[in-house]
Amino acid sequence: MTRSGSSIILLPIAASFFEELGYDTQMLGELQRMEQEVFESRVKEKERELLQLQAQINPHFLFNTLETIESYAVKNNGEAVGEMVQSVSRMMRYNVRNDGGWAPVKEEMAYIRNFLNIHHYRNGKDVMAKFDVDSAAADIPIMKLSIQPFVENAIKYGWSPSMGAEEFLLTVTVELTEGTLHIDVRDTGTGIPAHILDKITRLIHSKGEIVDPYFQKHTGIYNVYRRFLLAYGDSADFRITSHPHQGTRAAIRVPYRRSQHSMSESSKKK
Repeated sequence: MTRSGSSIILLPIAASFFEELGYDTQMLGELQRMEQEVFESRVKEKERELLQLQAQINPHFLFNTLETIESYAVKNNGEAVGEMVQSVSRMMRYNVRNDGGWAPVKEEMAYIRNFLNIHHYRNGKDVMAKFDVDSAAADIPIMKLSIQPFVENAIKYGWSPSMGAEEFLLTVTVELTEGTLHIDVRDTGTGIPAHILDKITRLIHSKGEIVDPYFQKHTGIYNVYRRFLLAYGDSADFRITSHPHQGTRAAIRVPYRRSQHSMSESSKKK
């Protein structure tokens, strides 16, 4: 269309223009479809890796527990054997359940209690533990075995059977605040050795890019950190602090999810 004086002249538009426009629209749709397929493929790959990492967690725990059960069985301590078998069966059921690797916070807490029960029989002494779970957070889905490794780590580095009841207190806190899930695992023990804390700090600061050979053998913290990155991407805030003879704190902040089938939401943010 052009204007000549006060009149308007309509110029013909070649049919090929509309054909090209249609072709471009079709091509754009095809590109969008391919982009979606690539995105979905990446999400599925992340989900597979997440489940593989979860399956790798602490296989030696089961073997050590079976040895403990055997030792109590030899002593004819049926009550202890019964309690340990019940605890380990609940833990295994939690591990292998077909739920995509996610479970409510309250079930992760139950898993930790079963873990501590077995630890009691293995060491002949209780670990003083306190659980403070916000009622609003109890049913929120989280990765299975995402809190327990920090409990195990606290006991590994901060507790010993020679400690009195007042020397070590383990506190697990889970709260929901303004759309963010706050997970804190604290202890009042001896603390993580400085050289190990340094390795963990460098791992976190590098977003998992710098992996010390130490983590090839001691996989717990690396494993759970990697899973948090896969599940939440940059939305996850992950911090570990420790001081000699004062204790250790693991603090995790992740966005609240209404269902466990939301890994795609995190992937879009990356």
